Amino acid sequence: MSEARAAVAPRRMAAALPALGVALIWAFLALFLVYPLLRIFYDAFSDEAGRLTLSNFVEFAGDHFYRRSLVNSLLLGLGTVAATSVLGFAIAFLLVRYEFAGRNLFGYLTLIPIISPPLVGVLGFTFIMGRAGTVNVLLEDWLGLARPINFVYGVHGVLLVETLHLFPMITLNVVDALGKIDPALEEAAESVGARGWRKLRTITLPLTTPGYVAGALLVFIWTFSDFATPLVLGVHDLLAAQAYLNIVQFVDRRLFRMGIVISALMVLLAVVFLVAARRYVAIKDYSSLSYSRVPRRRLRPLAQVGAITFLASVMALSFVPYLGVALASIGKGWSLTPFPVQYTAAYFERVIVETPKYIVNSFLYSTLAVVLCIAVGVPMAWILARTRLPGRDTLDALNTLILAIPGTAIGIAYVRAFHAELPGLDVRLTSLWIILPSCSPSAACRTPSAARSPRCCSFTPPWRRRPPASAPPGCARFAT
Repeated sequence: MSEARAAVAPRRMAAALPALGVALIWAFLALFLVYPLLRIFYDAFSDEAGRLTLSNFVEFAGDHFYRRSLVNSLLLGLGTVAATSVLGFAIAFLLVRYEFAGRNLFGYLTLIPIISPPLVGVLGFTFIMGRAGTVNVLLEDWLGLARPINFVYGVHGVLLVETLHLFPMITLNVVDALGKIDPALEEAAESVGARGWRKLRTITLPLTTPGYVAGALLVFIWTFSDFATPLVLGVHDLLAAQAYLNIVQFVDRRLFRMGIVISALMVLLAVVFLVAARRYVAIKDYSSLSYSRVPRRRLRPLAQVGAITFLASVMALSFVPYLGVALASIGKGWSLTPFPVQYTAAYFERVIVETPKYIVNSFLYSTLAVVLCIAVGVPMAWILARTRLPGRDTLDALNTLILAIPGTAIGIAYVRAFHAELPGLDVRLTSLWIILPSCSPSAACRTPSAARSPRCCSFTPPWRRRPPASAPPGCARFAT
């Protein structure tokens, strides 16, 4: 009898561990996603006494400045999506469908603009293209301009910076979508006379809709929630900028409440856009299971020159921030001159030697974020992709919700939800968990597709992938 009990205990333990893991994931999402959102919506729909009311939103709608900020945010998001779509589609088609010199190099360079933080990018643009930047100083010296040209300060500058920073999101998604198109579909279209632009418009572009919509949604939400870029370029009449400015001031309670209302509104709008995008994609069936690929065509010499010139121009503009930041980091006396008059490494010495805590904290929080992302995202991806546990649909909805929530809004939600001191310690929870808003989305939203793929650990760029010759059905074309 004792031997039988001893044999049953390990089996019970093995069955209890997965259930415990699922429970911990649900607890994590409830505590760090659902509760902050509920808290910010409660604050938005209540007054100072805690009574539920719509007066905060009525006050928002009655303020002309806030209405203009809402319209400007929507127009900026749509404009950025349109501009990144043009660049993203053009670059994706060149990388996937054509062969030319330097194609692989440009494929790798396309990934770089999205790596840098938005603040770094906009600062680099102001150093090079600002009113007293390199470009304007050179134009004044060469052409004798009396007034500098405003390249970046204003909404047009925000659009330029966001476009050059975010177009890889469209490119990567469209590249992946183009790689999944069955060549037989395009061949069938050509057999009935659909060639050139007609084939592109009626066959190729519609088949890239799921990938393109995913990329466009990311671009829109990123632009919609970015407050650093507009503030640096002097644009304050945007929702994200107003949410940040109203929250960081600690004087006017009305403005503070408006910051919370704007954050709740940003979450609502993002969720609406996400649902609309998913419904639009679900209208038609975009399935395309293929074990072959559309062969690349070799460009003629003149066409190669045009393609290389186009890609090189886009990359050069995208790398302007890196040049500006690099020169500013080692330059000294850079004022009304095209380039710094002196160069020094003293700034790096001050950061590395005198104040190393900034570097240490950056690596520490990044490491903690990676660990939490793996610990939460990988099990969640496995549950969604490989199991049929009850509540999968709800878990998938929460997983998708993380993607839709603007970072500014979730950051403010964390401030409202966890701005309390730990019992017995003079430490506020926000100082301990501020990394989570940037950790959870990247973990939960990017791993489900990888978990479905046996090649999830491969770092081969999508424009260089080849399906295996003997791939089992359902595997070869769904690697991401």
